[in-house]
Parts: sequence; structure tokens; C-alpha cells
Amino acid sequence: MDSMRLSELHPHFLRDLLARGASTLTIAAYKSDFAILKTYAGDDLRNLTPEKMSGYAAWLAERRALKTRGARGHSPRGIARRMDSASSFCKWMVRARHIPSNPLDGIPRPKRPRRLPRAVPVEWADALLALPDISVRDQAIVGVLRYCGLRVTEVCNLDREDLDLLTDRVMVREGKGGMDRVIPLRPRVHALLAAWVKERGEDAGPLFTKADGGRLHRKRIEVLVARLAKRAGLPGIVPHQLRHTFATELARKGVNLSVIQTFLGHADPATTQIYIEVTGRDLQAAMDMVEGRPEAPASTTLQNLA
Repeated sequence: MDSMRLSELHPHFLRDLLARGASTLTIAAYKSDFAILKTYAGDDLRNLTPEKMSGYAAWLAERRALKTRGARGHSPRGIARRMDSASSFCKWMVRARHIPSNPLDGIPRPKRPRRLPRAVPVEWADALLALPDISVRDQAIVGVLRYCGLRVTEVCNLDREDLDLLTDRVMVREGKGGMDRVIPLRPRVHALLAAWVKERGEDAGPLFTKADGGRLHRKRIEVLVARLAKRAGLPGIVPHQLRHTFATELARKGVNLSVIQTFLGHADPATTQIYIEVTGRDLQAAMDMVEGRPEAPASTTLQNLA
């Protein structure tokens, strides 16, 4: 084992990830996870021993209890992700012969709780678009989230060149996992985007811009959606819930799982399968009500996934 500093090696690891097609979102997550790892283990490569790393999960859990990262802290899912991130970095260092073995091998991860998609009712999503005095740009942003199922980062990264109003489609370039995909435009979102392009102009560059012409960032869209929800008298809504609404609507209408997977850009079909499970529970709840059985738990209905 050499005596190099971890902060010298990690940028090389990230460059290798980029060369293999990792998205900018993935790279940002690895950077964030590495900062936490370095706080725990220090910057000396020789500190990465099985004995040291065996306490990483407990340390992360304690940080959660102390709330040193704020109210959200390290959930079991977050702990598992940060351990997986550290393990990926260690595997890279083993291949590069900086360390003889992965110090996280055999160390158990917390069980990741299975999360239901937090969709909102279709009526809520459409209520945002029906608000009076909503700007043309903001309508187009909500429309893309609602009717195309894009991740908020993908909406931020759209360029004018990605939108083809003649063939009614939008190209999502290098989404999560580095996958490009083409999303057909439904008539309503086509109208919203056409109105925005007419106001924005046909110049190349970011599709959704700030007043100064710069690209909109994730936080701006999160604030926008929350503000619109408040104006509509709705509980707090985050942009990703509109993506879940889009996917759940497709599943309810019987769209094939592989098609939904393509729309959402999921690399693993198991990620998409949960939407089928949610709609299946909705059907069972409805049948129970028809048969006069006790109503299913509220958490199984779409209304209560918000």
C-alpha cells in the first residue's frame, strides 16, 4: 500500500467514471460521498483498513443521530449508498494497485427500505397549469415534468436543439446512467413548449433560462413548483413527484413495463416495476371497497403517496 493522499486519487477515479459514461449527476454524488468518507478516514490512503472501515456504517448512523448534516441526516438508504460509493472507489484503487484489497469487502450494508413513488394526483398536477397569471416559461417547465416524466436535472439540461416541434419529440441527452432517450410530445405539452419557444426565440442554448439568459438550475425549479403549489392551495409538491405522476398514469392505463422503463430512462426494470405494484394495490383497494370490505390502508392509494 502506498502513501498517496486520497484527495489526489479520487479525481482520477472520477475521470475514469466519466470515460465509462457516468452522468454529471452521478459524478456529483460521488464527490459528495467522498467528502464524507474523507471526514471519517482522513486523507491518508493507509487509513483505509478493514478495521477502520468496519466502523463506517456506525459512524454514519451516529452522525445521523447527532444531526451534524441537518434534519435529514443519514438514512439507512443513505448509509448504504455512501458505503457502496466508498467501495467502488476502493475497487478502482485495487485495480490501479494502490491498495491490495477492498477494505469494505464483507462489511454488511444497512437494508435499503423499499420506497413507494411519491406521486401526486393528476388533478393536482393539472391545477398547477391552470393557475391564472402563470408565465409561459413556467407553464412549459411544469408541462415537461408532468407530461414527459423527466427528472428535474434533465429539464435543466435541455437545450433548444433537443426540442423538435415538427416531429413532436424531445431528446433527453445523457440522463441518469448516461443514457440518451427520445420522448414523444403529447399535444398539450407541445402547445406549451411551442408558446415558450415563440417567446424565448429560436437561438441555440439552454431551453429554460433565467432573466439574464443563463441556464435554470435545479433549485430554481424546485422553488418554482413549491410556489405554484402554494398558490393553488395544495400541499408541498416537489418536481420529482410530477415524474412519478406521469409514470403512475402510464401504469394505470396498462402501458407495457418496458415502455415505461424507456420513458423514464431506468437502467434496471426492477426500478420501474414498483409503479406496477402501486397500481395493483390501488386496484385491490378499489375492489375491497366494492365488496364492502374494510378500506385498504391509506398509504396504498395514489392520493396518499403525495
